Amino acid sequence: MSDIRETAEENVILVLIGNQVDKPQMREVTYEEGLNFMKNENLHFFFETSALDGTNIELAFHEATKLAFLNTMQENVDSSQMKARNTIRLS
Repeated sequence: MSDIRETAEENVILVLIGNQVDKPQMREVTYEEGLNFMKNENLHFFFETSALDGTNIELAFHEATKLAFLNTMQENVDSSQMKARNTIRLS
């Protein structure tokens, strides 16, 4: 995680994916362990997925994309507000 944080952009969306949820007999990490890792590492999301049957694949991409979009919109609003504050009106 430290490598990602050192090299990624500041506003990167971090998603933890636990794959093969369709094979519970092969589980090595519990849902609670995944959730705790997400919380401890300050990740944005944790999803259990299945590449085989598609469980939560679309949802994971949708949620990460939605958050990235909202962050971009907020950055644009913040930037516009900053520009407005730094503008001097001559009347």
